[in-house]
Amino acid sequence: MNEANRCPVCQARFREASICPRCGADLGRLMHLSAEAWLLREAARQAMAAGDFGRGFELAARAQEAQGTNSGEALRRLCEWLNSRTYS
Repeated sequence: MNEANRCPVCQARFREASICPRCGADLGRLMHLSAEAWLLREAARQAMAAGDFGRGFELAARAQEAQGTNSGEALRRLCEWLNSRTYS
């Protein structure tokens, strides 16, 4: 489980429930952002595997804007580095 999957109200971990089991906060929007970021990171990995490092960087950066994570930042930096190596 990544560090972003916590209720912003009480910090309880959550997975598939749209209502926090501890405090009852609505987690629907957070879950949507989490899913969106996951899809963007998957697309970034696919772009990177295809050698399109610039596109991979753009997608990884958008994912970080939607939901920043440590592993997402590592992916963004890797794509950025690979893209800079391509044009050096």
